[in-house]
Formats: sequence, structure tokens, C-alpha cells
Amino acid sequence: DDSIYSSASRSSLVLVLQAQGESKEVWKLLENPSHAQGGLDDARALFEQALSMASESLSEDHPYVAACRSNLAGILRLQGDIEGAHELLHLALATSLRTLGSSHPHVAIVRSNLAQVVKAQGDLDQATRLLKLANESLISCLGEDHPSVATTYSNLGLVMQEQGDLNSARVLIKKALDLGSENLGTGHPHVLRQRQRLAEIDRLLAKDPDSTD
Repeated sequence: DDSIYSSASRSSLVLVLQAQGESKEVWKLLENPSHAQGGLDDARALFEQALSMASESLSEDHPYVAACRSNLAGILRLQGDIEGAHELLHLALATSLRTLGSSHPHVAIVRSNLAQVVKAQGDLDQATRLLKLANESLISCLGEDHPSVATTYSNLGLVMQEQGDLNSARVLIKKALDLGSENLGTGHPHVLRQRQRLAEIDRLLAKDPDSTD
């Protein structure tokens, strides 16, 4: 099936598996279990195909085109093309704001993705602003107990940690840990990762209790 939705479903599955850390399943899906870069190249081709077909079939301002740009940006970021990812996400965010409004969950997701890119570019202040906006939208639309809110708490906590505000980082990571434990169970890999992050922050705070931005 060559429809834009079939193409997107394959590429979206790749992105979901990557976000979940299921790298082995990604390589199985791409029929390339041995070569990471080759796998990313194949994934990029799927995302580019989805974007091309969507752009030809729909208007440039269609929310689905914005979603395809956002998905492709995720692959570019993994490949180290931060500038390319930033350009795509900037376009995706502008389109999503025009068509969906600032409070839509998809806009929050694009903002969160863009925050990771600007963080990689060293702009921690902008990453913080984007993540706070994303978090506010997700809480408003989905409720504070939603797993996506936990992810945003975690990402914002990591930015706070990089900025040296360990006390704020601890509050956010603890929120992510509590929500993850409630939604996923205490033994889930994501929850264990948050527990490790919290332990690391506690270790740093024990050295410098007044460490704050």
C-alpha cells in the first residue's frame, strides 16, 4: 500500500520504538539488525517518503504535513543533523500553531521536540521556555497524570540540572518518577532511569546543598 498513511505508519512505528529505547526492534523493522547508521538511513528514507507524499497530496498547512516534518526531524537529530532538525521543527511548529492552536497536544509535542534540539544547540533558556509551554498545554489537555506530562517533567528536569538548578531539577525528576511508577510500574525501564537520575541529583546536592541557578 503506497498511501501516505501506510508510509507514515511504518515511519511512525520506527520513531515510537526509538523513543522507547527498543533499538533491536527498530533494526528488525528496517531489516538491518547490524548497522545502526544504515538503520537510521533507512528510517530517514521512510520519513522523507511520508513527508513527500503528504506534501503532494495535502496542503503545506495541513497538520499531517507538520507531523511528518516533526517525525523526520527526530531522525535528523539522531543522525547529528541538528540544524536540519531545527529547520523542520520550526516549520512544523509554525504550521501547527496556525492550524491547531497553541493549546493542542500536538503543538506541545512539537515544542518538546524542538526543545531537545535547541538544548543540543546550547540554548538552555529557550529549551526551558519551550518545555514549560509544552507542559502547561499537556496538563491542560490531558491531565497532570498523563504519561506525556511525566516525560516533559523529566526533560525539563534535565535542562534544570544542566543549568545548575539542582533543587528545581530534583522536584521535576521526582514528579516524573512518581507519575512513571503510577502509570508504568516500579520496574519499568523508564521508571528505573528516573530513579537513577534522582539518585545522581541527590548525590550532587549532598556535595553542594545550595546548588541552584
